[in-house]
Amino acid sequence: PIWPPMCMAAGLIWGLLPGAALNFCSILGAALCSLTIGRYLLRAPVRHWLEEGEFPQMRKAMHVLEDSEHSLKFQVLFRFLFLPMFVRNYGPSTLDIPLWELCIACVPHSLWISFLFASLGATFKDAAELIRDGKEFSFKDMKWQQLLVFCVSFSVAMGLAFYAHKKYREHLDTEQAALVAGADGGRHEAGQAVAA
Repeated sequence: PIWPPMCMAAGLIWGLLPGAALNFCSILGAALCSLTIGRYLLRAPVRHWLEEGEFPQMRKAMHVLEDSEHSLKFQVLFRFLFLPMFVRNYGPSTLDIPLWELCIACVPHSLWISFLFASLGATFKDAAELIRDGKEFSFKDMKWQQLLVFCVSFSVAMGLAFYAHKKYREHLDTEQAALVAGADGGRHEAGQAVAA
């Protein structure tokens, strides 16, 4: 995909904060357009395809995201999973969730990824200036602060992805345990009725 290098270029050309602001407007705008297109053009055929097909894991994930009690939390965490951007943008648009809620869920990830890519681009700003001036580039020429910002950003992104995956797994395990307990309870009641 071309969007990550473009987001890094924004940080390289304009610096960290202006680059992050430009990235945020672009990434959030693209997410909102994708959600709208997905909601009004793709929702019915994709839901039909998922519900009729052999996709039990996908159906479980849909139910986790549509869970009314924790819906917004899981939508925000969903965007931090390591998934292609088109899945993050078009996937949730097929859910039975209000469009405004889907739009709100895009904001934290858009802010974060905008800052992450702008920081990566800004890290190499000094190197680009050296090369432009005809000098040799060395990693010694990089400012440690810029590298630190990128390392912290990247570490937090990894942590958020791990946390999101863990929370999804916990929720799915809880639902699975409830289904098993419900099935065992039904068999126990049927056994008591036969014994009586």
